[in-house]
Amino acid sequence: MKINARILLSLFIVLSSFKAEAQHFPFKPKDSLYNSSYLPGLTVDKITPGYTTLADLKNTGFKLSRVKVNDLNMGDIDSINATLQGSSWGINVLSHGYTIKPGMIVLQGNDSTDVITKIRLLKGFSGNIRGFKTEPGKTTVKDVEKAFPNFEWSSTDASRYFYYTNKDSIAFYVAKDTTIKEWPFDEKFYSNKIISAVEIINWKGFYNQEYGANDINYQKPLYAPLNDAHLNYFVIVEKQFSTAASIIGKNEYNEVRLGRWQEYSSDHKLIFEAEYDNTGKLIKMILPIK
Repeated sequence: MKINARILLSLFIVLSSFKAEAQHFPFKPKDSLYNSSYLPGLTVDKITPGYTTLADLKNTGFKLSRVKVNDLNMGDIDSINATLQGSSWGINVLSHGYTIKPGMIVLQGNDSTDVITKIRLLKGFSGNIRGFKTEPGKTTVKDVEKAFPNFEWSSTDASRYFYYTNKDSIAFYVAKDTTIKEWPFDEKFYSNKIISAVEIINWKGFYNQEYGANDINYQKPLYAPLNDAHLNYFVIVEKQFSTAASIIGKNEYNEVRLGRWQEYSSDHKLIFEAEYDNTGKLIKMILPIK
């Protein structure tokens, strides 16, 4: 059945003219329950993946040199300027990073934030990982196995490396020897081989969204200080005219802020704070002060 264009237009005008009452979104304020106790085990030279930002590095004197970075699970360290083939770490495809000191590269999960999510350690680096002195190019497989006896060996068909990992946040890479059968992994053969690289990643993040009742979203403000327990609250709703707009396929959505809302700069300084009621109406501006 064809719908007359004039009827469709009239329907759109009528539906768009309705003034819906403001929606109320009752919510219960709560503090973040994020557990950060594991972070010291991921921190290298005071850089914590998932929290430290590019701004933090610049403010502490690091000079950032941008480089393209190949995925070790899909390629080779020596192809550091090669085109990224894809990431087996997950949804965040890491295609570039910043050299901040010899043997140390930091990587972002994406370009939309300044947060460092991954650290890559190469030959030239010397430092501690969970109290274990690590020097890619010198540290051996048996050294790593002794320090981390509960890790496991793994690899991908595309990678030129085996990696010894906790399957969560740390991986030690050793180059595959093509003169022997690849699998099963021969620990005795590789025991004196040298570690080529180490990667440390924070999957969990500090700013991930949480969900509550009544479609309420809870989220730690991006760049908020580590020990700040405040959460922002919001809901995603269709604009008032969306019923009519849906007829022509143009639904639009709004983020409705609730309660106290905070925003931070990438060096973790509070730059915006306001209070909203449970309809999303601004009731008090706290920062910036006007």
